[in-house]
Amino acid sequence: MELTTAKVVSAVVLFIVALIGVALSKYAASFSPKIVRVCNATAGGILLAVTLVHMLAEASEQMEKPGVDIAVFLTGDKSAEAFPLGYSLMGLGFLTILSVEVFLPGKEHGDESHAGIAENSDSGSESDAGDQPPDLVVLPASKSCTAGLSAVLGLCLHSFIEGTATGSADDMSELSQMFIAIIAHKMFAAFSVGSLLLDAVSVRAWWTLLFFFCLMTPLGIGFGTYLSSSLEGAGAAGLVCFAAGSLLCVAVYDMLMPSLILGKGHWKRRSFLASLFGFCAMSLLAVWS
Repeated sequence: MELTTAKVVSAVVLFIVALIGVALSKYAASFSPKIVRVCNATAGGILLAVTLVHMLAEASEQMEKPGVDIAVFLTGDKSAEAFPLGYSLMGLGFLTILSVEVFLPGKEHGDESHAGIAENSDSGSESDAGDQPPDLVVLPASKSCTAGLSAVLGLCLHSFIEGTATGSADDMSELSQMFIAIIAHKMFAAFSVGSLLLDAVSVRAWWTLLFFFCLMTPLGIGFGTYLSSSLEGAGAAGLVCFAAGSLLCVAVYDMLMPSLILGKGHWKRRSFLASLFGFCAMSLLAVWS
């Protein structure tokens, strides 16, 4: 399969996966939040391995020459060791997505609402046999809408960044790594933002906003493909490092930590073991990549 064709197929598949996540969020009330957290933790472990073991390990090597140039420029010593540019770009990518979580209005309220739902759903017996349908906390529509729109904006930015990095891939190996990294969390991201917007906006606005969200990664892939001719070598590697940072933030802040903090008893341990399994399984694939 040609690289361009593979990118088109990847864009279509990721769009469909996001739509499935959006559709599933319509039926969120019928899902056990405990099972959802275990699935989130597994995907978070997979995403953690993809960013650190696969993406960053390869892209950072290609940033060595620009790192040397920066070190020489700053110190004047031609024998200076390379500045760790790849890791710095990863950190910037991480903080860029984290800044959305910190500074956009409504995020704090949205996080508190999810915590309240999780606490209510975890109350009582930890056994599956004694589980009752979770009590949902209904927020005022205006506040829920603010949190939901902030989530949509932040995830749209993240989706476009990761899509651009995918589109700029110059070989099938790099493309497959980016594809695995995105598909590991895309459905969960769409599910989360869809759930947050439920009952906060009209049905028509809900589908419009989430359809736009689903389009962001394919649009980013198209944009990255357009730029791929000028983003070769260090340029493409730098974009991959930045995207790895943004994916790392999603893995830790949005997937792993909520699964472990909100879980209780045996379910917290199950979430951790699921994330450990996902990380180890994905890491071992580096042997054959």
